[in-house]
Amino acid sequence: MADRDTTGGWLWHLRAFFRRSQWYPTTELIAEWLEGVQPGHRELLLIGGSAGWMMSSTWLQRFRKIDLIDVDPHASWLFRLNHGRALRASESHLQFF
Repeated sequence: MADRDTTGGWLWHLRAFFRRSQWYPTTELIAEWLEGVQPGHRELLLIGGSAGWMMSSTWLQRFRKIDLIDVDPHASWLFRLNHGRALRASESHLQFF
C-alpha cells in the first residue's frame, strides 16, 4: 500500500522544504532553461505546480497573470509562501483553482 503523503500533503511538503538543498542543482538547471524560454504571452497556466518548489520566482515574474490548478489543498498557501513576495513586487496576479 502506498504512503498517502508521497505526492502532496503536509509530509511531502515538509520533506521538500528540508531537502531543497539536495535538489538545488536541478532547480538551477530548470531556472537556466526557463530563462531561455520566451513566451509570447503575459498569462501562464500551471497545472500541478504544487508549491512551486522547483520554479524560479524570476521567471514567474514575467507574467502578469498566473492561474494555478492543483488538487493539493496546501499548494496555494505554500506557492504564495515560496513566490508571493516576488510576484507582488512585479504586480503579477495569482489565482488558484
